[in-house]
Amino acid sequence: MPDPPRVSFVSTHPGLDNEQEGDIIDAMFEKKVDKDEMIIKEGDEGDNFYIIERGEFVALKGDQEVFSYDNKGSFGELALMYNCPRAATVLVIPSL
Repeated sequence: MPDPPRVSFVSTHPGLDNEQEGDIIDAMFEKKVDKDEMIIKEGDEGDNFYIIERGEFVALKGDQEVFSYDNKGSFGELALMYNCPRAATVLVIPSL
C-alpha cells in the first residue's frame, strides 16, 4: 500500500536571516492528509506555508483548476508574503 499524501507547513515571513530561517526549519512539522482533504480554502486568512513531501494535489479558483502538484511543490506563500486572503483552494487528489 503506498504511503499517504503528506505536506509540511510552517509560519513564515520574507526577508529572514540565516538564524531566522533555521528557526523556521526547526518549526516545521509533518501533517498527514486524507484523500479529498481541503488543505487551504480560497478566501481564508493565510497562516501557514506548505511544502509537499509526496502525493497529488490540485489548486482551484472557484471550480476551475489552475494548477496541479505531483509529489513536489509548495503553496500558501502568497497569503503570507502579501498579507492577503488565500488566492486558491488546494485539495488532495485521491489515489486510484
